[in-house]
Amino acid sequence: MYNKDMVKRGGAHRASGFTIIEVMLSLAISGMVLVGALIGVSSTISRQRYRDTVESAAALLRNQYDLVSRVQINERANDDDCGDISGDSLGSKILGDNKGGRGRSKCSVYGIAVTLGLENGHRMQVTNLIGIEYNAYRDSLTADGGNADELIGAMSELELIKNLKITNLFDKDSTQCQVTGLLTDERYKWDATIETTKKGENAEYIILIVRSPRSGAIHTFTMNYSGSTNIYDSFDYTDIANGTCSNEQNGVLKATIREGLMNNRFTRTEDVKLCINSADMLATYGKRRMIKIEADGHNSSAVVLTNMDDGGNECQ
Repeated sequence: MYNKDMVKRGGAHRASGFTIIEVMLSLAISGMVLVGALIGVSSTISRQRYRDTVESAAALLRNQYDLVSRVQINERANDDDCGDISGDSLGSKILGDNKGGRGRSKCSVYGIAVTLGLENGHRMQVTNLIGIEYNAYRDSLTADGGNADELIGAMSELELIKNLKITNLFDKDSTQCQVTGLLTDERYKWDATIETTKKGENAEYIILIVRSPRSGAIHTFTMNYSGSTNIYDSFDYTDIANGTCSNEQNGVLKATIREGLMNNRFTRTEDVKLCINSADMLATYGKRRMIKIEADGHNSSAVVLTNMDDGGNECQ
């Protein structure tokens, strides 16, 4: 039964399939492609999150100008918020010896204060600003024998808000210090931080956006303590302790608006340059994007958002 053709047809049978080396090589290539795809997707998500964070921070700052533009001149504050002004070294009543009262509210809302630098740059606060009611202040100047129009006309905007004793803290009574109104207390998304143009340096600013009772124009004043952490320990106004308002609360030195005004620490001639950093390296590849608040900004267009690779971006 032997058939010599059987050897030719079946004896030289060739094995089919992949070798172990080919399988391993295929799996390695597939894994590399998958890892690359995952990194690409993760990088895209990180960059979008960073972009959203920067744009959200810029929008929040622009919104403050819109809020102040809607503040009515001499809008009255709650009389309960018009006790002693904070940070005044004389500890005087908000109307001194109550000259010029005429039954009106003792203080008015003039704008807002933006506090940057909380939680090592992770959080910002926005509080109301109150001060002596403008017409009552004019009456007090007249009662002292002066010409209110001439005296006020000779003042700079910074001098005027200083004399109106503008603040975001008040002594409700002799034992309790309170904030005039906490409008925003927000932590930046995705663990982003706000720094100065010096990488790793926390941007510590108090920014006053004030509508002038004299002209109706909005002005921006800034106090910068960046890089000077030995001066003040805290900018946070949510943990005000019982007791009279002062620069020190429970042994912690706080940067207060009244102290800054009285010691001429505020300026209206300096741009505020904020660099948004992220702990996620895939989001920025080590770069930062800048938000600039132009000196003495009058409206929301003062908040300028630069592109990452823009020549004007000082946050590289």
